[in-house]
Amino acid sequence: MFKGFMDESGIQDTDLACTVAGFAGGELTCNRAEELWKELVQPIGYFHAEEFFDRRDGKMTGDYEGISVADADACALRLVEMLGSSGLEPIGMSINANIFRSLSDNEKRYMTSAELYGKTWQQQPRHPYFACFHYCVTQANQFTPNGEKIYLTFDRQDNYVERATTTFNQLKDLGEKWGERLGDTILFSSKREAVLLQAADLLAYSVGRLLNTGKQNVVVQSVLDKLAFGRDYIRAMDVKSIDEHLKTCPFRETFWKDMTEPDLIELITAQGFETLTYKTAEGYLTHHLRPEKVKEIAKLKPQPIGGLNLIDRREDST
Repeated sequence: MFKGFMDESGIQDTDLACTVAGFAGGELTCNRAEELWKELVQPIGYFHAEEFFDRRDGKMTGDYEGISVADADACALRLVEMLGSSGLEPIGMSINANIFRSLSDNEKRYMTSAELYGKTWQQQPRHPYFACFHYCVTQANQFTPNGEKIYLTFDRQDNYVERATTTFNQLKDLGEKWGERLGDTILFSSKREAVLLQAADLLAYSVGRLLNTGKQNVVVQSVLDKLAFGRDYIRAMDVKSIDEHLKTCPFRETFWKDMTEPDLIELITAQGFETLTYKTAEGYLTHHLRPEKVKEIAKLKPQPIGGLNLIDRREDST
């Protein structure tokens, strides 16, 4: 049996980056790391990134008030060292939240939904948290060996528990690379009850800093160097990454200078017209239409669109 522990960072509407990240590993590996974390974290009591990194006038604040910055950072660095040698696999994604918020509602849904376009499309989530959540769940699934199951625990986030549970179940139902190795249920707990959520908090906060500029705190830099850079399951999506991801979005409306240029179909769609095509990585698929459902207004001579109109491949989805 495998376990995973994930936390979020930057979910407010004013945050630059939204992140979900944590660790996954075999049950024994997780249990051993949990015991070591409990021992090493004692000098500061417990770890909560938002308070830990909130220094004022060069001093610790909140629950860490009275602890010197040097002692606090030294404790956190020992925790990072332990995680780096624990055998746990870091998993996480951070996304530029400002860029995500600039997308159209359909583009947001394309990045967050675990369902194809259909009757429930309008109910699909539009918050960047779910793009990161989707990534972490599917990557945890892919990390898990064949024949094993992984049971995921997320930090309790009351605003998103219901929608996150629905997305998890949808991914599990899809099976294969999305959810065939997921355990039956997803759990939500607190950082004090499931202490590896504290480790997930440290990773999530630090990975989120990848999309921030300026000098990093020594602890954050250590996390990035030892637990993020070069890791197989850690991603940070800036505008270039989002542009790349949207290349196959059938509802694309948003484009940026010096990046992907809109094709003819996307230019037509951007003007508010509906097109009888569906975009894929290979090009456009043409829908079947029932003749009795079509009202003929005029006939136009068809023109090929750069070889992308794949009329030999059709889907009865209209």
